[in-house]
Amino acid sequence: MLKKVITSILALSLILGICLNVNAAELKTKLEVTKQASETKNLENNKGYISKTIVDSNAEKGEVTIEVKVDNSNSDENGKIKYAKTEIYLIAEIRGSDNEKITTINQYLKTLSEKILNYSDNVKIGIIGLWGPLVNTELGTENDAKVLLEATSDINEIKECIDNMYDDTKHYNNLQVSLKEARSLFSDEVNKIIINSFTTVPYSAVGEKASWNGGEDSCRALLDRLVSKTKSEMLMLKNENIELISIRPNNLDYTIDTYDLDTGEYRYSIDGEPYANELYGTIENPTYGKMYAMDEDNLDRIITEYMYQDVISTIGSSITNTKIVDYFPKDITDNFEFSYVGTPSVGTVSDEIDKTTNTITWNIGTLDANKVATLKYKLKIKDMKNKDLLEKEIATNEKIILTYKDVESNDYTVNLSSSPKIKLTEVKEAEVSKKDETTAQNKIPQTGVSMTIVGAIVIVLGVSGFTFIMFRKYKEIK
Repeated sequence: MLKKVITSILALSLILGICLNVNAAELKTKLEVTKQASETKNLENNKGYISKTIVDSNAEKGEVTIEVKVDNSNSDENGKIKYAKTEIYLIAEIRGSDNEKITTINQYLKTLSEKILNYSDNVKIGIIGLWGPLVNTELGTENDAKVLLEATSDINEIKECIDNMYDDTKHYNNLQVSLKEARSLFSDEVNKIIINSFTTVPYSAVGEKASWNGGEDSCRALLDRLVSKTKSEMLMLKNENIELISIRPNNLDYTIDTYDLDTGEYRYSIDGEPYANELYGTIENPTYGKMYAMDEDNLDRIITEYMYQDVISTIGSSITNTKIVDYFPKDITDNFEFSYVGTPSVGTVSDEIDKTTNTITWNIGTLDANKVATLKYKLKIKDMKNKDLLEKEIATNEKIILTYKDVESNDYTVNLSSSPKIKLTEVKEAEVSKKDETTAQNKIPQTGVSMTIVGAIVIVLGVSGFTFIMFRKYKEIK
C-alpha cells in the first residue's frame, strides 16, 4: 500500500512539474521586416516612378502597414523635383545681316510656342528682342534688350508679337543684356527656360561698343571682351537653375564680317569659330544648357521637334487611365488578414482581395504632373504560432502591374516584380530575458494570479490532501 502512495505522489508531482513549466515550453515569435521596400521602377518618361514600401510595423502583433506609391513628379537628372508651372522666354533677333534667316527662325518659334501651349495648360511664354540703339548713337547699355511680350499663355498674343516685331532700322545685338533681362522676369517657384535663337557672336555687351573702325587686333580684343562678358552672364543661369536651349553658329563655316560703321563699307573678315567655341562651347560640351548647331536645312526639326522635346521633358505631363493591379502570393492570402488604412489619396480601390485572382485593383484615373498617388493597407498574421511559416521569408506581393496612357494616348505598362519581405521568427529565451530586463523597476503590480500558478496551487493542495488521507488509512490498517 505504501508503494501505491509513493507512486501516486510521484505521478502527481510530475503533472505539477509539467504545469509549472508550461510557459517555458510555449512558442514565442515575432514578425520581422527583412526587406523594407521594393525597387523603384521608373515610368516611361524616366521621371516618375512606382514603389511599394513597409511604412509601419509591429513585430509582437505580427502586422505591417504597406504603402503603394505612384509618383508622377517631374525631376531633373539629379533627382530634384521641378515645379508644376513653367515659364519660357524666347530670345529672338529682330533684325540682322540675314533677315530672311531670322524671319524663318521666328516663324518656327511660333509653331514651337503653339505646340508647347497645346501640350500643357501650366505654361507661359514671353519674348525678348535683341535690341540696341540706332547706328551712331551710344552702344553697350542695359537698354540693349527689349521685352516685347511678358509671359502669357495666349498663343494669339505670341503670334502677333512675333509677326510685328520687325522694323526697317538696323539694331545691334546684345545677348548679355537679353539673358540678364530674362533672368529678372521669371516668377518664383516655376520651371525657368530660356530658348535662345541668336545664332552669332554678339556685337555688343554692357560697356562695349560694337565698333570695327580700328585695326584687326583691336577688333579681336573687342570680341574677346564681348565673349567674356556674355559667357559670364550665361553661367549665371546655371547658378539660378534656369535652363538654356540654344542654336549656335556652325563651327565649320562661321565668319565675322566687319564693316565701317560710318560708310557701311566692307573692311575684313575674322574667323568666328574660336569665339563661338569660347562663348557657346561645342555641341558635345556646351558652356551651359542644351545646344544645337545652326543648320538652315534642318531648322524646322531643330526648333519644332528637338527643342519641343527638351521643353516637355521639363514641363512633365499628366498620365490618364492609370490603374494598378496588386497580386498577392498564397502565403499572404492564406495566413494574413488584409485591411485598408484609410482611403487612396487618388481614385478608388476594390473592397477586398479578389479570392479568384488574389488581387486588388486600384483605379487612379488621371494623375497630373508633379502629383503623387498613395494607397495603404495592413497585413496582420492570423496565427503567431504557425510553425509552417517559421523562418520562411515571405514576399508581401508577387508583382504590381501599372498601366496608363500619356497625353498622346500611347499605352504603357510597368511591371514591378520586387517586393518588401517579412518573416516569422522564433524569439529565443535570451531575447525574452533581455526584454524582461528592460521592464521599468517601479512597474505597478498587476492584480489577479496566473492561471498556471492557480492550477499548480490546486494540484499541490490536492496532492497534499491525498497523501495525508492515504497515510492515515495506512496507519489504521497497520
